[in-house]
Amino acid sequence: MKKVNLLLVSFVLLSVVFSGCKKEKEGVAPTGPEKAPTSYSQKVVLEYFSGAWCTFCPDGIVYSDKVQNAVGSNNFINYVIHSNDKMSFDKGNTLINLFKPAYPTGMVNRVDGKAANRTTWEATANIVKTQTAKCGFKIDASQKEGDKYKVNVTLGIGAIDLPATQGKYFITVVAVAKELSGTGTGWDQVNYYNTQNGHPFYQKGNPIVGYKHKNVAFDILTSATGDAIPTENLVAGKLSNYEFTLDLKGQPASNMEVVAIISEFHDDISKTGIEASYVLNGAKVNVGDKKGFE
Repeated sequence: MKKVNLLLVSFVLLSVVFSGCKKEKEGVAPTGPEKAPTSYSQKVVLEYFSGAWCTFCPDGIVYSDKVQNAVGSNNFINYVIHSNDKMSFDKGNTLINLFKPAYPTGMVNRVDGKAANRTTWEATANIVKTQTAKCGFKIDASQKEGDKYKVNVTLGIGAIDLPATQGKYFITVVAVAKELSGTGTGWDQVNYYNTQNGHPFYQKGNPIVGYKHKNVAFDILTSATGDAIPTENLVAGKLSNYEFTLDLKGQPASNMEVVAIISEFHDDISKTGIEASYVLNGAKVNVGDKKGFE
């Protein structure tokens, strides 16, 4: 009888133990694939074209600053693609050959798929900033590997699928130098406004020797027009991860940032190639730092 009672007590104790373990697990949410945020802040992305040889190009930064003031620095991303000077490079030249810009003209989120006069930038930016973002990025550029940096970019799709039948989507990642300067041809900035009283560049010289060129497109880590995003990565909640290596080529990390944009190329019979492009959203981070989804 004692033996039976001992077995019964043991069974009861084991039941309590297992019951307790099960109860603890009931409060743990089942694990599954990580999902992207459902919403993002809309960024205004200004890409404009310039050259040290260009007489009117000092005006580009004046109008760029107007856009930044209008939309706020936290929502503003820009980089300058240089032509035929010491800051030009092959992938930048590819974009120049495709967009065929005047100087300085530029694109706010590539609205209308072409470079536009600087006097239109602010009005376009004010329209873009009110739109609802469908996707966004987080970027980690904090990992140094020797004299290079490992750059991880994650694209997140929001609450609804991107309409795959509407166009094709591409991710472009650009290394941007916050400031570059030098002296001599290809660095010194030709300046029409040297004699224009009231202009910010009045009596700054022509050319401006040792001019500090701002937000210069330094390298493009993807292809010039971006890397294609697979259709299966355009669905709501999807995360797509990309990894790149950034060579600073002697620049200090403190002078560099990384920009990521997602662009769409519409299948429009009235437009071809890059002319049918539109930038849905973008993000930026300083090299040596990382930033989550916004």
